[in-house]
Order: sequence, then structure tokens, then C-alpha cells
Amino acid sequence: MAEETIEVAKPKDSLILKLPEPVVVEGSPWDDDVLNRAQIAARLTNLIRTQSVPFVVSIDGYWGTGKTFMLERWQKDLEDSGFKAIYFNAWEDDFCDDSLLAILGQLSESFKEGRLKELAARLRQSALPLLRQNALGILKQNLGVTLRIEGSERGDRDFIDEYIAQRATKDEMKKCLQRVSEEVRDETGHPLVFIIDELDRCRPTFAIELLERVKHIFDVPNLVFVFGINRDELCKSIRSVYGEIEADVYLRRFFDMEFSLPEADAGAFCRHLFEKFELPQFFLGLSQETRHQIHHKDFRDLSEHMVKLWARFNLSLRDIDYCVRLVALVGKNLGPGQYMHPALLGLLIPLKFKNPTLYRRFTRGECTGSEVMNYVDELVPLQDRNDSLYGVLDVVETNLYLTDKRYAAYGENTSPALAQLKLARDPHSEELTPPIYISKKTRQSDGDRIDGLIEEMQSNLNRPDYNISSNTIGYVAGLIDFYQSMVRR
Repeated sequence: MAEETIEVAKPKDSLILKLPEPVVVEGSPWDDDVLNRAQIAARLTNLIRTQSVPFVVSIDGYWGTGKTFMLERWQKDLEDSGFKAIYFNAWEDDFCDDSLLAILGQLSESFKEGRLKELAARLRQSALPLLRQNALGILKQNLGVTLRIEGSERGDRDFIDEYIAQRATKDEMKKCLQRVSEEVRDETGHPLVFIIDELDRCRPTFAIELLERVKHIFDVPNLVFVFGINRDELCKSIRSVYGEIEADVYLRRFFDMEFSLPEADAGAFCRHLFEKFELPQFFLGLSQETRHQIHHKDFRDLSEHMVKLWARFNLSLRDIDYCVRLVALVGKNLGPGQYMHPALLGLLIPLKFKNPTLYRRFTRGECTGSEVMNYVDELVPLQDRNDSLYGVLDVVETNLYLTDKRYAAYGENTSPALAQLKLARDPHSEELTPPIYISKKTRQSDGDRIDGLIEEMQSNLNRPDYNISSNTIGYVAGLIDFYQSMVRR
């Protein structure tokens, strides 16, 4: 976006640090879909559109990959397309001890008028004996209290009768549920779709019971269940209840088909958040207000270049959201003319999430920039780098090395890393002696790349306006962790 088209920012106090939960708009649920989840939803719709047999699908994705974003909007999209679809966040009902009660409650809440309301009432009525029995079992398990309902004493009927009665209750429930799904099919031309999200975040017993209820009670024609799960976490829940069983095999029996969400475009999502937080406008306005263009320039460098590195840190979408909020916090607490040091800020923010131990060691001066660069090189191998990312990483690397100027023996206008780069460039030099101030990959690089790093470092060291020193890392960490602004006050 050209600078002249950006509106002047609001005052600092109005800069938001957290976006409100987005409202899914009826009729256009995908308006804020920057991850192209609508395409996946469209394929799912085609998959279930004509299903008439009982059908259970799982959508697998680790936390923060946008499962909930997609499933909430898909439910609205299905409704807009003439389906009857129910969205149920299982984690929000985790307080309920009986998973059957939770599902029936969602069904009843969704059918509030006409023939479906009447059928839902019959379904609730048919489930009462089983719900009552479940409640008695929960009381005994949790409180050690055994209650008897009139007419249920063992003297009146034996365990076989109890079993037969429960089977009869289950069969009656399934008949009522089938009438509901048939009514939905007759009314809409599509199966009833029940979307269950966040199952892996529930208590293990609740999650497993809910899966088993769906398998044994809700497997009726014209009813489709779609589960949003983190498969690895759900397998851990299964093992926590049943021990070291083959959780993958156990879980597979619940689903007819399983899919995985593709990785999101982290860079596109990050740029989207910069716009949503109105950060381009804010930093331009901050520069105009303080008469220091450095604020806008630093942010432009961060948003245009460092986002390419963020995309390689394998951060979840939730982590990226928090990273962008940290950028907003930094801006909120910048003083006139204060540098953000975008190359260092853009590295340390994701490092704090991806490797908090290394972040703490580096910001406390307990390790060198070369150790951080070794870690970055493992995340982004040389063979996976394009020309653009090469440039970003070279700037990051030289900035890391320049913070090692605290070693007085090397003089004011050099650094230990620069001295070792020159030794590494000399084919006749001996092996570097510890401590090592340049990364393993750089020591293995060709001469042209090392020459480029040396030239970049020397150029910056000779610039009078290039204010980077051994204190810079502590300063940037203070911006991230908020204590810099408090010290300044």
C-alpha cells in the first residue's frame, strides 16, 4: 500500500492489543477467510450432500490451525445452502458429566418449532430412563452414594432385566432419532449434520464417552457427524484412560473417513493480522506525530521481510496472533525516535514461542548469537531457502553477531564474530578456537557468502547512525517483555 493512501493513525491509547471475536455473518460466512478454508468446506459439503447411511468424519489439525474457524463458518455455510447443521463445541460442555445429555441438549436447542420440535421432545422422553441410570452411576462413582428409584430394587428385577430394559431404551432412542433425521431429509433434501469441535480438549473420559455414544446410539440413517480433533492429543486421552493400547487403531473404529487440514499460509495470515490491528496506519501516524520516520521504516522492514522468517518457525495461528499483538505492544510503548531493531525483534518474538529456553539464555547474555543462528539454521535448512529468505537471514545473522561487541579485546569497531568470519574466509587459517561466534552453516559456506556477511558487518560498524551494541538484545527483549517501557518511566 502506498504511503500516501494510508490514513493517519489513532493516538497510542486507542491502539488495540486484542481483536474481538469475529462474528460469523449469515449469508457471507467466509468474508474473513484468508486461509482458503472455504475450499476445504466446499469439498466436505460435496462429500456429505447425498449421504443417507450413518456417516462419521474426522478433521484433524493441531491446536491453532484454524479448525474452529473453519467448522463454525462451515456450519453457517451449510445452513445458507439449505442444510440443517448443528455446531457443538464439546469443550464448552465439558462441565457436563453425561455426554449423552450434552448431545441431546444440543439437538433440543436446535429444534424449536414445527414437527422437529415435537420429534425432539419424544427423543428426550425416550432417553429419560438411560439418562436417569447414567446419573445414578455418576453419583456412585463421584460421591460413593447409591440411590434407588422406586421400582428399581433388585428384588423387583434382576440384572438381566436391567440389561434388557437398557437395550429397549437404546432402541427406542434410535427410532426417535431416526424419525428426526428422516424429517430433516424430507424437509431439506440433505442429511442432518452434527459438527462436534474441540473434543481433544475435553476431559479424557468425557471425550471417549461422547465418541462411544455417537458410535452406539447415534448411528442412524441420514445423520452425519463431523469431529474436529487434534488426533495426537486425543490418542493421549485414550491412553490415559485405557493404558498403553494402540490408540490409533482404537480411534480409527469410530470414523468412516479421516482428513487432515493442510498447513496454513502463515505469511498471509500474519499480513492479514497486521491490517486487522491497523498497524501500518499506526506506525505511519506515530512517525508523523513524533517527526521520526524511523518508526514507520522499522515496521515496514518488519512486516515486509521478517514475516518470511516467521512462516518458517512453524508457529500455530494462535501463536502468530500473539506475536502480532507483541508488535502492537512494542509500538504502544515506543518513545520518539526509538529503534525497534526489526531484524532482532522479528527473530526474538517467534523464538520466545518456539524455544523459550534459548530465548531466555540469549536475552540474558548466557549464549552467543551463533547458538541462536544454529537453531534457526535447523529450522530453515540451506536447501529450503529462496533468494528472498537468504537476504532476510543474512541480515538477521549479522545483527546477531554485532551484539557481541562487548568483548573489549576486539576494539570498538569490530566484533569477535567479524574476526572469526575473516579467519573462516582465509583458506590457510587454522580451525577456530572456542568460544565460536559464527554459526556452523556459515563456517561451511562458500567464500562469496562469507564475504557478503563481512561486508555487511563492516558497513554497519562504520555507520555513525547504526546504534547496535551489546546492550541491544536486552533493550529489544525489554520491548517484548514490557519491562523496557517501565524502566523508561
